[in-house]
Amino acid sequence: MPSKNLHPRNASTTCPRAPGSPLPYPTTMSSIFTSIEFYITALAVAVAIIAFFGSSDDTPRASSDIYTPTTQAERVNATPSAILRAMPDGTIEITRQGLTLHGNCSIYINAEFIKDRITLTEKIVSGHHGIDSSTYTQCTLHFATRPLPHKKYFIRYESPDNALWGTTRFANYGGYSVALELKS
Repeated sequence: MPSKNLHPRNASTTCPRAPGSPLPYPTTMSSIFTSIEFYITALAVAVAIIAFFGSSDDTPRASSDIYTPTTQAERVNATPSAILRAMPDGTIEITRQGLTLHGNCSIYINAEFIKDRITLTEKIVSGHHGIDSSTYTQCTLHFATRPLPHKKYFIRYESPDNALWGTTRFANYGGYSVALELKS
């Protein structure tokens, strides 16, 4: 028959415990800061706080919009350019001048927003009802983006059908404007 003294609670090899405490170790305030569990919990809380504040970006990571600009005929040969103007509500108005057209076509602008980078790409779709370029060869496009946060952006304007492109840094604060010359 086993002896009562071999039970772990009664064995003399157990850790000393505080009187009246069911725990096998003393529970004082200084012993909490020396335990591994405290430091693991503190590390987990610190990681959660850093993750919460580190991912508080207000802008979407990536999005895309398609715009149908208004067009106006030009009788003179304008230099290919884009004029960007910041509006107080956060929209960016863009006027594209010197666009060369070929036949009946429709024009669309594909806008990609990735953090602080905006890529505007002209899409000229021929064979659609829209602009008849038999009366003129150049036109002016005018469109505005959706409202964006007031900050600085890198803007790239591409016209693959005309083999033109241009880049600029743009501050989206009301009243700011910049003329972007498109190069081949």
